[in-house]
Amino acid sequence: MTTDTMPIRNHFERCPMVGQLPAEALDELCALARIQHFKMPTLLSAADEPLDYLRLVIEGHIELIERTEGGDEAGIAMLGPGNWVTWLGCFDEHPSHYDFYSSANCTVIAIPCARMREIADKNPVMYRLAIGAIGDRFRLLMEWTTSSALLDQDHRIANLLFILCRLNADQSTSPTIHYTQDKLAVLARCTRQTMNLSLKKLEQLGLIEQKYKRIEITQPAKLKAFAEGR
Repeated sequence: MTTDTMPIRNHFERCPMVGQLPAEALDELCALARIQHFKMPTLLSAADEPLDYLRLVIEGHIELIERTEGGDEAGIAMLGPGNWVTWLGCFDEHPSHYDFYSSANCTVIAIPCARMREIADKNPVMYRLAIGAIGDRFRLLMEWTTSSALLDQDHRIANLLFILCRLNADQSTSPTIHYTQDKLAVLARCTRQTMNLSLKKLEQLGLIEQKYKRIEITQPAKLKAFAEGR
């Protein structure tokens, strides 16, 4: 962990969520924030425990995992660079039902939730920005719920991949989803074999490229059009 504030300030100034804060608020944030690096996958916060830190992902990703009493688990989301994990957990003091895990070689900027709430109380614009971020994720959830009910399998999987790209806020020309087929099958509530067939079809259409433990979206616009039946 390092306390050098210059790299932190550089990231914050480029971040839409905090970059527009007054200079004194940004100074306070930088003084509170710490850079954390995790070489191996690490449990950052356990389910049903209060979230102590709000984290901005710089490298790697943080995965939200939910487990049943029977031991089954589902990866709810993998949030990569540029994502805050999570605004809802920061401002809602009820414990989350998810485990938060870092990926290997994950770098984040961490701020104590209690101190972030103090800064937000002095700078109410933070609440408006946080509600916007929470609303964006809620809209993605509703979009997935709708598509699950209305689309056939191949179009549904195409839409799931596109939604995961948007959730991860990857703006590159070929965004990457760090999901295995098994994890995607759990999200889509289908078998791994069914998922494999749909992914193969999307790959044959030139919309995606499957690699080890990840999927590259080679044609995001065309993938979206396919998901919408265009």
